[in-house]
Amino acid sequence: MSVVFFALIGACVGSFLTVLLPRFRHDEPGIVFGRSRCVETGRTLKWHELIPVFSYLFLGGKIKDTSGKIPLFYPLTELVGALLWGLAAYQFGIGWHLAPILFALTGLLAIGAYDARWGLVDRRLSIPLIMCFIVWAFFREFSWHLYLISGALVGVFFWLQYAFSKGRWCGQGDIDLGIMAGLCVVVDWSFLLLFFSYILGSFTLLVWYALHKSLPKTIPMGPFLAASAAAFLLWGSGLADWYFSIIMPTA
Repeated sequence: MSVVFFALIGACVGSFLTVLLPRFRHDEPGIVFGRSRCVETGRTLKWHELIPVFSYLFLGGKIKDTSGKIPLFYPLTELVGALLWGLAAYQFGIGWHLAPILFALTGLLAIGAYDARWGLVDRRLSIPLIMCFIVWAFFREFSWHLYLISGALVGVFFWLQYAFSKGRWCGQGDIDLGIMAGLCVVVDWSFLLLFFSYILGSFTLLVWYALHKSLPKTIPMGPFLAASAAAFLLWGSGLADWYFSIIMPTA
């Protein structure tokens, strides 16, 4: 029951992000406390139009006033929020120790969703999150320097791509995201973090090509890196052990 409860809260948090992130993107007033509005007409939404996921299904994925399509950004962010919070409650149990993990997962969801939607990483989000992750490193399971070195290494990895390609391969926001994702894991797992991110991105591109017979013009790295970091937050050593058991099976 507690897992279901946390999943419902996660869906509500995801719904809040779908309101917050567009306001950040467009520099709208009332970023946190303003009323929710229709993405196309600007009409203030009623309570029954704000139920995470279910409102999307009830409306048939269409905007009420114009019959235009509601972007998948909204229900997908809510679903992923529910999944992350539910999995965290199941994996770690209920207690104060769960709070920083939920905060980190929500931060990764915010950055990943923002990049997926607009192809950008907003530094008004990434810089405060990086600072929070640095502070959290001093209170985590392993020594703090293992997380900070990992964040630096992953950040340098993206900085080198940015510098070498003069911004063609990745943007400055990817450097921030790399630091943030790297801070989620110990340095021993930083390579796996990147490896899983690129494998996930490659698989997504293959599915995209199979459906559309073409490749997208730009590929945001944020969703894949955030997803990989979230997976390591949830399963950590279990995920690493699973990978090494495949490439180096015991006799």
